[in-house]
Amino acid sequence: MDRLKEVQQLLEKEGLDGWLLYDFRGQNPLALSVLGIVHTLLTRRWFVWVPTVGKPQALVHVIEKDNLPWTYPKRVYASRESLVEELSGLLGGARRVAMEYSPLGDNPYLSRVDAGTVDLLRSLGVEVVSSGNLLQLFAAWSSEQMAAHREAARQLGQVKDLVFAYIAEVLAKGKKVREFEIQEYVQALFREHGLETEHGPTVAFGPSSSLPHYRPRPKADRVLSQGEVILLDMWAKLPGPNPYADITWVAFWGRPSEEVVRAFTAVLEARDRCVDFLAEGLAEGREIRGWEVDAVARRVLEGYGFGSYIQHRTGHSLGVAQVHGDAVHFDGYETRDDRRVIPNLGYTVEPGVYLGDFGVRTEIDVLVHPASVEITSPVQRQIDAL
Repeated sequence: MDRLKEVQQLLEKEGLDGWLLYDFRGQNPLALSVLGIVHTLLTRRWFVWVPTVGKPQALVHVIEKDNLPWTYPKRVYASRESLVEELSGLLGGARRVAMEYSPLGDNPYLSRVDAGTVDLLRSLGVEVVSSGNLLQLFAAWSSEQMAAHREAARQLGQVKDLVFAYIAEVLAKGKKVREFEIQEYVQALFREHGLETEHGPTVAFGPSSSLPHYRPRPKADRVLSQGEVILLDMWAKLPGPNPYADITWVAFWGRPSEEVVRAFTAVLEARDRCVDFLAEGLAEGREIRGWEVDAVARRVLEGYGFGSYIQHRTGHSLGVAQVHGDAVHFDGYETRDDRRVIPNLGYTVEPGVYLGDFGVRTEIDVLVHPASVEITSPVQRQIDAL
């Protein structure tokens, strides 16, 4: 196992007897990722035990004993009774064990072990706790990935400028601008820039901007009207095993109303307070939990009277396979993410409020270092008027 020494040090720090990785037919992709298991025949339940002290061991069905790519010792089972017996022996009297589990389903990103398996462990006298902080050890970016993220963020800024210039040009000619048309234009620009994405961006005009994950569809999209908000949310990455960048920008056709300006001022302040909170905490060497960052943003938005117009968390970790990563999110609203904010990873900060007639959101990317935070994306300071 990669990072075994770090894993065992963290297990000791958190007062755990070990980490039990478990999977059945791919239901725990986090365990598969940690162990680097791909394209192998494993149709029965298997476990890998990483004790705080000592060598890891595996438990696998006898008919697949050679299918688990594992250099450490293996135990085998066949019947259900032998599974329970061998699992008890594997744990060796351990009482406090980490698994991909979240108490009360509080963090579904971590809830990969089924309730019945947790019941089985409890029947053996084991207390099951979350492996959330252990998993993050395997999410950190390399220096090459950090550089690739910065470049993706830079190119997203270029695409953003081209998109709003195009919208202004079309409007100046007296022509209509449709949401789906702009979404297709963004996709074309991504291809020109050599950027990859899992699916198209959010392009939302007027009331559509009050739907955070709005998706324009052909012949069912909106035509931009004067006096409307334009919200553009884009995410993309360089080809290969590189992390995403993710930004959201707000423009307006005409002069924004006082209500729109006030809402946007609130989300800007919430965003900047979160960055300050991260910077101060990291400089002081203090542990920061994901939910704490979210609480900072919500206090600002609630102070402006927009508390009832919040619909989502403040930010997420940035992934490689998907824009939403598996590491800690800035969330105390949809879930309670108690995982620590760790260095060498990128995150979004994206507070938003959604009032029905319009919504506004500002989104930047930050890269956390051991004692500082780096903003890697363009930063919007005011609404772009077209």
